[in-house]
Amino acid sequence: MLPEPLPPWPNNGIFADLSRINTPAYLDQNTAIPYVQQWNFGFGFEFLRDYGAEVMYVATKGTQLFGPARRYNTVDLKRYAELYTAGFNMNDRFPNPDGLVDATGHVITVTRTALLRPNPMLGAIISPLAQGHNSIYHSLQSQLIKRFSHGVLFNVNYTFSKSIDTSSCEGQFCGTNLGDWATVQPQLFGGDRRLERSVSAFDIKHNIRYSFNLDLPVGRGRALGGSAGPVLNKIIGNWKLSGIGSVQSGRPWAAFNGASAGFPDDVGTVRPNWKPGATGCIVNPEWRNQLNNFSRRYANYYLVEQMFEPTRRFEVGNVSRYLDQCRMPWRTILNAAALKEFLLNERIKIVFRVEAFQVLNNPNFVGNVNSNNVFQNLNYTAYAQPPIDPVQNIRTTYTDMTQNIGPTRTMQIGLKVYF
Repeated sequence: MLPEPLPPWPNNGIFADLSRINTPAYLDQNTAIPYVQQWNFGFGFEFLRDYGAEVMYVATKGTQLFGPARRYNTVDLKRYAELYTAGFNMNDRFPNPDGLVDATGHVITVTRTALLRPNPMLGAIISPLAQGHNSIYHSLQSQLIKRFSHGVLFNVNYTFSKSIDTSSCEGQFCGTNLGDWATVQPQLFGGDRRLERSVSAFDIKHNIRYSFNLDLPVGRGRALGGSAGPVLNKIIGNWKLSGIGSVQSGRPWAAFNGASAGFPDDVGTVRPNWKPGATGCIVNPEWRNQLNNFSRRYANYYLVEQMFEPTRRFEVGNVSRYLDQCRMPWRTILNAAALKEFLLNERIKIVFRVEAFQVLNNPNFVGNVNSNNVFQNLNYTAYAQPPIDPVQNIRTTYTDMTQNIGPTRTMQIGLKVYF
């Protein structure tokens, strides 16, 4: 079957109906394959017969990584700011400079803002295969192992690390499109990516993981209850305990301005400025009391009104993409199980097992699940730097811990018969 003939070139010289184009895109023919370099070294040794230890330095560097899209054909921001400040209406319409007409023969008009683009007939052109993002990861990884002897086995791992990049995401925020590979967009899509350099979204400075198996020293011939009779030994003897757990420092937090700061185009997620004199993040001393107060709707972890202020119009903030000094609380998780075997005879065995997930039943707070806009309803039309009203402009859920609580304790009991 022959292909249909190509459509003829229109008489008015317009090959495509620009009004029907939603998002023009540019695919860079010089796109390179991202690459990752890894290096490590370490040593391990045994001691006290049943013990072993390892210490490793592990590092990774990512180069030419994909990230949020770049934009082309953007508005001349300097000229836009001059006209806006002078009082011009940027939505006024004018005939397009090339005299292009629509299907009815009328000259197509464009806004004053569009006239500040290299091609006034098109909006921002997105490059979804944007590259140039980099990452670096350094870590000290250690491990202590005890082989099973005298009824005890355990393994403890500790990692001290730092991950830095210019674009990253985690969990539900990682989209399948290349342009979605970032929890927090850059402040300006066409800006200097070095300004986006910060700790990664998933950076965890301290990470301890452990597991253990223990034959409890209780029952006939054991340290406790060694002289127990047959019936008592059936109850208290031959119990085993196992578990796996972790202790992690909190993930870094992100703060957004809550408005685009008047940018007409090429703007991602503008961040606020540090307040003059602010040296870091200030934890709300009442957050635990607020969390336990059922009559209160929110329990914010940070006092942002003492930390940040909105940016000026047409300016980006000096707060980092992710804040190394602003982290959510530490997370502690322990899952454990206890089991006992009853030997009825040589062919039949009954195993009773009790399992508990999140044994400690302590709250674990997960960071970055909220849209962390610290301000709202900022008026950049009337003000070059909007004033802040604590009620109207401070967002009530900027670090709401009531939405970040992890799983609670879950228990299950099982009985198995082996024959």
